Amino acid sequence: MHLSLQQPLWTVALCVLLGVAYAAGLYVLGRRRGDRSSESHRWQWIATVLRGSAVSLLAFLLLTPLVKRTVSEEEKPIVVVAQDNSQSPFLCRDSALYRGEYAAQLSQVVNRLAHDYSLHSYTYGTEVVRQPDFAPAEGVEHSTDLSALLTSMREQYAGRNLAAVVLTGDGLYNRGSSPEHLAEAVGCPLFAVALGDTSVRCDAAVASVRCNKVAFLGSRFVMNVAVRASRLKGRTAQLSVECDGRVMHQQHVAYAADDDLQNISVEVDADKEGVHNYVVRLSVLDGETSSRNNVQQVVVEVVDGRQHVAIIAAAPHPDVAALQQSIGGHEGYEVETFLASTFKAKLSDFDLVVLHRIPALGMPGADLVRKVIEARVPVIMVLGTGVDLARFNNLGTGLQIVSRLQRTNEVIAQVNNSFSAFTLDDEVKQVFSELPPLVAPFGDYRVAPSVQTLFYARMGNVVSEQPLVCVGNVRGTRCAVVAGEGLWRWRLADYKLSGGHTNFDNWLNKLLVYTSLQPDKERFHVETQRVWQSGEDVVVEAELYNDNYEPINAPDAVLMLIDSSQHEVEFTFSRRASSYRLSMGQLPAGRYRYRASTTLGGQHYQSEGSFVVEALNLEDINLVANHGLMYSLSSLTGGTMLYPSEVQQLPDLIKSRVDAVTMLHAHTRYVELLRLPWVLALLVLLLGVEWVLRKYNGEI
Repeated sequence: MHLSLQQPLWTVALCVLLGVAYAAGLYVLGRRRGDRSSESHRWQWIATVLRGSAVSLLAFLLLTPLVKRTVSEEEKPIVVVAQDNSQSPFLCRDSALYRGEYAAQLSQVVNRLAHDYSLHSYTYGTEVVRQPDFAPAEGVEHSTDLSALLTSMREQYAGRNLAAVVLTGDGLYNRGSSPEHLAEAVGCPLFAVALGDTSVRCDAAVASVRCNKVAFLGSRFVMNVAVRASRLKGRTAQLSVECDGRVMHQQHVAYAADDDLQNISVEVDADKEGVHNYVVRLSVLDGETSSRNNVQQVVVEVVDGRQHVAIIAAAPHPDVAALQQSIGGHEGYEVETFLASTFKAKLSDFDLVVLHRIPALGMPGADLVRKVIEARVPVIMVLGTGVDLARFNNLGTGLQIVSRLQRTNEVIAQVNNSFSAFTLDDEVKQVFSELPPLVAPFGDYRVAPSVQTLFYARMGNVVSEQPLVCVGNVRGTRCAVVAGEGLWRWRLADYKLSGGHTNFDNWLNKLLVYTSLQPDKERFHVETQRVWQSGEDVVVEAELYNDNYEPINAPDAVLMLIDSSQHEVEFTFSRRASSYRLSMGQLPAGRYRYRASTTLGGQHYQSEGSFVVEALNLEDINLVANHGLMYSLSSLTGGTMLYPSEVQQLPDLIKSRVDAVTMLHAHTRYVELLRLPWVLALLVLLLGVEWVLRKYNGEI
C-alpha cells in the first residue's frame, strides 16, 4: 500500500500542530486554570494524547490523501458457442436428429464446459444474438451471415481471454462477405461442428431474380432469372412469370447437364400502375427434393411518367457533370443543365431543380432561387465556395450558416444512423465513410427542429453536429441541402472502392426520390415504404396538422391493416415529438392495405395506402452443406472440425490446449484513505478510549 498526498508535506505538520494545540487547550490549560494536582490527574495526559491524535488524524483526512492499491482479478478462459439459427440445417433429412439427440448432446457438452470455462452462447443467422442462457437453435432465421458473426467475435473479445469458439452450422451463407479472411482475426481456434447434408440431390431452384425495382408505365422491363438444376440432365421444366393472377410470360427450360446453371432474360410488360408482386415460378419435376425453392417473388413499382430535372449552376464545375451522369443514367429522369446567367426556361416544366453554388456572391441567381421557392418546385441545393450565406439564410430552408468570413473547411461524411426519412444500404454507408472530403462553408451551422440530417460533418476524427447533407422543407415543399462541393470526387472514389458508381448513384437517387415526391397538403398525412423485406419491422409514420398547418399529435390515431385475405387488424399509433409512429413488427409476405384515421375538432381525417412484404427464401435455394468451408475455418485457426456424432469430444479437445488457462489481471486503483474501514475504526478507538477515561474520572 502506497500513500499519495496531493498537498505539500508541510500541511501534514500543520495537522499535527492543530491536534496538539487543540488537546493542550482542552486539558493542559484547563487543568492549570483549575489549579489541579498533576499527580492526581495523570489520566489527563493520556486523554490529551488520544484527543490530539484523533484531531490530527481528522485534519489529515481533510487533505484527501489517496492510497494506491493493486487489485488482482482472475478471468477464466472464455468459450463461445455460436449456433447456426438459419433454416437450411433444419431443412435436410437429419433435421429430426438436430432437434433431438444432437441438441441433447450439445447441451451436455455445454454443461461440462461451464465447470471450467466462462461460457458465452450466441446464435447467428440474419443477426448475431447473445443468449443469456444456452438453448438449442430453432432454425428460424431467413438468411445466414457468417462474416457478421466472426466480425462480432473479433470486436467483442479483443484483448479478452478467449480460448475457443465452437461454431455449429452447415457452412452455407447468403449474406455478407467470405468468412475465411476473417477467421484468423478472431484470435482463437474455431472448433466447427458440421451440420447438414453434403450429398447432391435431384433438385431445381430459381437461384435469383434481378430486375429494376421501378419501371415506367407502358414500357417493358427485363428480369434476369438464374435457374440452377442438379441431376436433372435431359429433362425440361416450364418457367413462368405471374402478376396479380395473370401469366405475363412462359417458356420451357431444358436442363443440359447434371449440374446446370442458366441465366435467362425475361421481358415483362409494365402495363398497370402501382406496386406489383411478380412471382417467378419453375415447375416441379418428379423426384425433386424440395419444391420451396422453385418460386421466387420480386416487387416492382410501375410509375407513370419520367421526372424532368434541371441542374442550374453558378459557373461550370466538375460536380455538374457528375450530377448529370448520375441522374441521367437512371431511366426515370430526364436531365438538362443550365448556367444561372442564361437560364430562361419555365420552372413549371421541371419536377425538380438542382442549384449548384447558388446564390453566389456577385453573380446572378438570387432572383432565380426566389422564383424556384415561389413556384413550389422541389429543390436540392449544393453549397460550396463563393456562396452568399446571407441570402441563403433568408431562404428558410431550416439550415442557417452564420459566418463573417468567406472561408471553407474540408469535411468528411459521417452517417447519422438515426436518420429516418429514407434508408441506405449497409454497403452504401460503409463506402461513404471512406469517401474524400467535401469543401463546405466555414461558420456556425444552425438547424431547425424540422430538418433531418443524413450526414454529419467529420473533421479528422472529430464528428461534429454540423450537417453535411440534410433534408427539410420550404413553405411546405421538400428541399435538400448538400453543404459542400466536390461530389465528383465522391463519384470517382466510389468507382475506386467498389468498381462502379452504384453506391453514389443509389444515394443520389434516394435523395432525388425523397425530395421530388412531395407530401400531400392534407391535414392527416401517412407515410411508409412501398416494399418491405420479410424479417423487417414494418414501420408507419404519420403527421397531423392544425389550422395553421402546425404538426400536432394530441388526438389518438389508429390504423386498420388489411391483408390479402381481407382479414383486418387494428393498431394504435404511438406519439413521438409532434408526430405519430407505428411499428407493426414482422409481417408475413404478401400485399397489405391500410386505412389510418384520426379526429381533430370534430372533423374526421383518413388516409389510405398499400405496401408489399417481399418474401425471402434464401435458405431454400441451396441445401447442399459446405463442409469444406467449415473445415477451412477450423484448420486456419488451429481448431478441429467435428460431426454431430463426435460432439462429445469437444471438452477434451479444448482442455488439451495449453493456452486455455485462467488469466490474472492486476488493476491499480487509488482509494481515498477516508474510505478504508480501519481508519474509521482507529478514530472510534481513540475517541472511545478517551471517553471511557473521562467517564471513569467523573469528567462527564
